[in-house]
This record gives sequence, C-alpha cells and structure tokens, in this order.
Amino acid sequence: MTGAGTPSPHPGKAHPDRTAAAAPADSPPQRPRCPMCGHPLEVVLVHGHGQCRVCGVNIDPCCQGGPIPPEGIT
Repeated sequence: MTGAGTPSPHPGKAHPDRTAAAAPADSPPQRPRCPMCGHPLEVVLVHGHGQCRVCGVNIDPCCQGGPIPPEGIT
C-alpha cells in the first residue's frame, strides 16, 4: 500500500502521482535535450542556423531578425 491506504496500481513501483527525488548534488549536470525529439542536444550548423543532429529541427535561428553587428559575423 502507498500513501493514505491507496494501493499502487503498479505493485513494486512508486506511486505514479509521486515525483522522483532530485538528483544528488554531486551528480553531473544533465545535458540539454532537443525540444522536438528529446535526444541529448547536439547542435550542428546548417546554412547559418543550429539544428538538432538527430531530427534536424531548427534549434538556433540564424539571426532571429536582428541586425548584423558592426564587427561582422564571427
């Protein structure tokens, strides 16, 4: 039984409405994930913008409509 006497629908597993414990402070930070496919994010530059290496979704638009800085594009 879990909680206030409610049996878990998944015996031997945590109750589904409970959140997982936070990662210990000494664990390495989690890598960002692609918002589209969920894979660990690896950005590749394609025609001036960044794309997810796995699914190709545009992660980092080239200029987002901004002006070119006086020092040029680096």
